[in-house]
Amino acid sequence: MASTEGLVDWRTWVYLKEHQTPELLESMAGREPKVDESLPEVHRSLLEGVDRYLILGLQWPHAGYHVPNDFISEVVADSKGHAVGLACVNPDDPRAPAEFERCVNNLGLRGLSLATFGQGFDPWSTGSWRIYEMCQDFGLPIVFNQGIVGYRFTVLDHARPILIDKVARSFPNLRINMGHLGHPWIDETISLMGKHPTIVADLALLFDKKWRFYNTMRLAIDYRITDRLVFGSDCPFQAPHDAVKSFRGINEWASENGLPPIPEDVIEGILYNRPLSLIGL
Repeated sequence: MASTEGLVDWRTWVYLKEHQTPELLESMAGREPKVDESLPEVHRSLLEGVDRYLILGLQWPHAGYHVPNDFISEVVADSKGHAVGLACVNPDDPRAPAEFERCVNNLGLRGLSLATFGQGFDPWSTGSWRIYEMCQDFGLPIVFNQGIVGYRFTVLDHARPILIDKVARSFPNLRINMGHLGHPWIDETISLMGKHPTIVADLALLFDKKWRFYNTMRLAIDYRITDRLVFGSDCPFQAPHDAVKSFRGINEWASENGLPPIPEDVIEGILYNRPLSLIGL
């Protein structure tokens, strides 16, 4: 088993079956690893040995999830200081500003997790702008889950990472983490990172896509942005120790295919030298 001591995991989820639609539960049933629920006690066991980890808010009606922010707060409170929780609100909901303020002031959540594809909002809308302004004023980060995931009824109209350029330009002090490096539009996210020092990106679920992941790492090295690439497992979709092992396996794969290695100091830096202070936490 790959060591997770000293690791920070920038992308994990907790949710119960009751937080999902029947259609989503049916589609997740029988998958390996088990993802039809992420029970808090199982989540903690999978993250045993991980120093710090984010638990992302998850209210994506177009995917079938509705995890109450109060539930996230409760799980964080039981983590013995290891977890940091992020809220989820829909910027198009007029109640969103009040709910976000409640999450920060009453629930102890420390940022936002947003997904244009799962929530169906325009990242340039008036409501979105109000939420970004609040985050910047609070000094709290946003995780943008831009890109494509395999839920049939998600909305891809505003899923391109390049749309976040306008956000980063308009809110220059807002700390942003781009989930999955904006996969499949990885080039766009790397371009954003080259332009905006306030943007980091996690590599969750890319490690097993060896050819794509290898070329991603080479491009990130060329753009000199590897210092803002961070590790994420997407637990429960991949256990942290499995993700670490897969990440470290990229050079074995490269050798087998006659390709130059990814520098080991780059790999180890991403794994063990990416504190949450990169986004102000």
